[in-house]
This record gives sequence, structure tokens and C-alpha cells, in this order.
Amino acid sequence: MRVTIRQHTGLLLAMRFSKMEGPLCRSCGVAIHRDMTTKTLAGGWWSPVSLVFFGWATLLWNLFVHVRLTRLPQPSPSPTGVVMDPGRPVFRRPAAYVPLALPALWLTLYFWNQASSTY
Repeated sequence: MRVTIRQHTGLLLAMRFSKMEGPLCRSCGVAIHRDMTTKTLAGGWWSPVSLVFFGWATLLWNLFVHVRLTRLPQPSPSPTGVVMDPGRPVFRRPAAYVPLALPALWLTLYFWNQASSTY
């Protein structure tokens, strides 16, 4: 099936968009999806516009692609014998939890600033 999997990286003052498109089998598509979605979760929140718009949009797009990929049958052996290993699921990868660390960091810095400014 022909699909487009996207990745978004938010930089402080800029953004970077990446995509992988083409006909992919189930295992190759899931492997690429997991890799690019994990990278989006880890690096897609570092600019204000990315935080509000593009990070979420990319994750939502990839979710729809993932649903389409999982509906495909398991691939038959290819002539070369090469089939990508899908790897661990997205939420079993440490980089997927970076979005949870950002609010904790912001709150820590906020309270640190509040505590130091009272003296």
C-alpha cells in the first residue's frame, strides 16, 4: 500500500518536516512509523508553533497511517528475504516520554524562580 509517514522536529526558531512515502508492506511500514513517531514525540515540541499545531497534527496523521498499516496482511517472504523488524512499540521506547518531561521541567523552573525571587 502506498503511504506517507511524517516526522516533525520543532527547533527553537525553526521547524523541520520529514516524510517517508512509497509502497510499504505491513512490517516495513510499522517499523518506519514507530521510528518517525518516536522521533516526533521526542523532538516535535521544541518551538511554540510546533507545540500548538504541527506536533499534534503529525502525530494524528501517523495514527491514521498506522491504522491503515495494521489492516494489511502479514508480508510474504520477499525474494531477497529482507523484511524490517518493527522493533519495540512506540510507548516502550524511552524517547517517547520526552513530552512528559517538558512540563515537569517548566514547572520546576517556574517554582525555582518563584522561590528565588521571594528573597
